[in-house]
Amino acid sequence: MKKGFIVILFFLLANSNGFCQLSGYIVDSLSKEKLSYVTIINLNSKASAISNKYGFFSIKAIVGDTIRFSMVGYKTSKVLISIKNQLGNPQNVLLSTSVYDLNIVFITGKKESIINQNEPGKIFLQSKQIKELTMLLGEKDPIKALSFMPGIQEVSEGSSSLSIRGGDVNQNLLLLDEAIVYNANHLFGFFSTFNADPIEYLDAYKGPFPAQYGGRLSSIIDIKMREGNRNRYNIEGGIGLISSRLLVEGPIIKNNSSFLFAARRTYLDLFLKPFQSNQERTSYYFGDLNFKINTKINHKNDLFISYYSGIDDFYQKNKIPRRNSYLLNNTLLDWKNYTLTSRWNRIYSSKLFQNVSFLYTKYQMGYSENTIQDYLLPPRFQEVTLKSGIKDYTLKSDIDYFVSGKFTLKTGGLVTIHKFNPREFSYISSRGEESFKNNSKNIQNIEIASFVTSKLNLNNYTIDAGIRSSFFDVSKKIRIEPRLLLTRKLGLYKSISVSYSKMNQYLHQISNTGNGLPTDAWIPSSSFLKPGVSDIVSFNLSFPISKMFIASFDTYYKWIKGNTEYKS
Repeated sequence: MKKGFIVILFFLLANSNGFCQLSGYIVDSLSKEKLSYVTIINLNSKASAISNKYGFFSIKAIVGDTIRFSMVGYKTSKVLISIKNQLGNPQNVLLSTSVYDLNIVFITGKKESIINQNEPGKIFLQSKQIKELTMLLGEKDPIKALSFMPGIQEVSEGSSSLSIRGGDVNQNLLLLDEAIVYNANHLFGFFSTFNADPIEYLDAYKGPFPAQYGGRLSSIIDIKMREGNRNRYNIEGGIGLISSRLLVEGPIIKNNSSFLFAARRTYLDLFLKPFQSNQERTSYYFGDLNFKINTKINHKNDLFISYYSGIDDFYQKNKIPRRNSYLLNNTLLDWKNYTLTSRWNRIYSSKLFQNVSFLYTKYQMGYSENTIQDYLLPPRFQEVTLKSGIKDYTLKSDIDYFVSGKFTLKTGGLVTIHKFNPREFSYISSRGEESFKNNSKNIQNIEIASFVTSKLNLNNYTIDAGIRSSFFDVSKKIRIEPRLLLTRKLGLYKSISVSYSKMNQYLHQISNTGNGLPTDAWIPSSSFLKPGVSDIVSFNLSFPISKMFIASFDTYYKWIKGNTEYKS
């Protein structure tokens, strides 16, 4: 089977020059940032395509064809293929934002664009849509924005932790520029760690799941940061009720490379300080930092580096009078997220596009409490500390191959080294015989995955079929995860689809509650803790109910095996 696949792939690559293709990047005319999921239609042959998440597109065309590019919020652009040199060589297509100077503005959307860009079970939110939603205390939160969507609900009132189609919080895969974020909570779960300002868009999959994603049972939330304006400098910010934010972006080399810097910090600690006494003091703050640079090496190679850090710091001090002295109690709780993404995009031909990424993720939690009893003779001192964390090192690559206007192929794989530190616990007392440590063993595991997926358009039918294989070194077993989505158009704006997805999850979260609190810890599957497995079947029906509205009906059934419960 493997040899047969290699022969087929070799045959496709060998015959890739048999078609004429218009390919390249679609970019914003002002910022020069690449635009994802732009709809492209050849008005002559009626062939269609959509730019990928990196802004690259490829569509079959010949000299004399007219190609139309359209996206919500941008003016529709048409390109006439007038010379043969436009074909086969990467082309940049510029789209301008739609701006109208009117007293009253009516915003409408075409049903056609909604149907073409909407996949069953997928939610696509742009940054401006997230910022338009009113959130708690004025904070713009991309994760909370998802809670307004069907099939997604908050775990508890006001929480940023989500239950998607009945799944647990730890069954959601959160990605920021492809790197995993393990604890996406600020303020004990009331806000997510994602600052809306540097975000370009958010993809959320409830099912079916594309074969390039895996590792969780219930959902995929893929967030992409903006690249930064390559044309001019821009500064924006805001002062909110509990936090302030600042974003700075601009070119390093005009039209070639750019940077983006965004920061956010709360000032709850400053507000609380005047209302507290010296005997009792509580302090809390959270902050985020996003940084991204990108450069165009040449017309076929681009390099991107992005970094994120988020921190929550809670401190409480009690000074309680006792006789002629005090009982001092100090409590510190902090949790931190770090991600680093280094990404290289390469255009090999008008049909072949590759992305290679190195990803680093770190999450750590620390808790300490110490008590000093000066009023006792002799004075007593005791301290309790608890630490937990996880690190990931990932190398991944994927290739998009545009075989023809009706058939596309995507393949790739990844290798991840997980380093777990489930628990470091220590107790220190002024009486040495009571001091002890109880640390869990640090664990290292390797996870490997590969996938191949294809999309075929046949008149009124669309077939998305893929297969993913995953391997976790403890289980010593290759697990196969098939994915299938069949869609049929029943007429104008009417469609019906059925799908099946199989998912495996090798990481487990030890949690006392369902809110994703920082006291949660991650551990890997083992010989006695089996991986979680889910099988999801879903059905979708979309149809117009008037000239202004389209109704969509979704139903699903999910089987979950290996869903683990923990003792208190």
